[in-house]
Amino acid sequence: ITQRAMEATRLKSEVEERRGIPTSRNRALAVALRNRADLIAFVDDDETVDPSWLANLVQTLRGRGLHLVGGPVRVAPGTAGRSRWQSAILRGIAARYARKERAAAHKAGMGTDDDIVIVTNNWVIDAGWLRTAGLRFDERMLLTGGTDTRFFHQAKALGMRSGWAPAALVYETIPGGRLSFRYQMMRSCSQTALSFRRKHPGPGIFRGLHALLIAAIKVAGGCLYFLALPVAGGSAIVQSARLIGGGCGLVRALRNRESTLYQETDGSSPPATRSDGRERPFAEHCQT
Repeated sequence: ITQRAMEATRLKSEVEERRGIPTSRNRALAVALRNRADLIAFVDDDETVDPSWLANLVQTLRGRGLHLVGGPVRVAPGTAGRSRWQSAILRGIAARYARKERAAAHKAGMGTDDDIVIVTNNWVIDAGWLRTAGLRFDERMLLTGGTDTRFFHQAKALGMRSGWAPAALVYETIPGGRLSFRYQMMRSCSQTALSFRRKHPGPGIFRGLHALLIAAIKVAGGCLYFLALPVAGGSAIVQSARLIGGGCGLVRALRNRESTLYQETDGSSPPATRSDGRERPFAEHCQT
């Protein structure tokens, strides 16, 4: 942030001492509402934004009378893997992001973007609507991920109007710890399990058998994509990891096991535990 921007903008910083993604997001919402904000925006801590990012989000939100607007994520220019394997996975992630961006832009052009799930990696909400709705991120899901997806669906049930701003770009710098087959697989596993449990909260024998069949198909498909690595490269790696992870996620959901995707940190973040094995307090984790 430049000195000129600091002088022209009222900036506030607070530390949330409770560990967990939803607690930090809810703290940000509380601070914004307490200071009578008109709009509240989120991006991830590993992202940078396009200079016109916020203007594009706000223009879409106000121009169409929406309550929540999101936009696309691209891999940050200059991001590189440390090995040929990581570079291939990075290309696969970039290709996946591009496919999602094209699909969302098509829906926005057709006026059918109200069903695009808006998550907090590129997100702006009308604070007035949020204040009236009283909705917050689910703090029971401290380390599972998926609270922004749950927030979106809960908001939709309350009548929230949402849309997509194709030109509101953010750029993600992906750390090496996430450029692995295992991480891509585990991320898909967590996302699939959370999605299944949201859609099917109750038990059911036939539902379980159907989920097991789909899980087997996903794992088989993932294995076939893996065999296609020499031809398809990075896209096949990511598709393989996500399909196998999706199959495992369905099994995890049926076993009612919680995700621990965010139990560990990666990138340049300090570890969640000290060298003596004791858990690092969240406030100390942030300050470090």
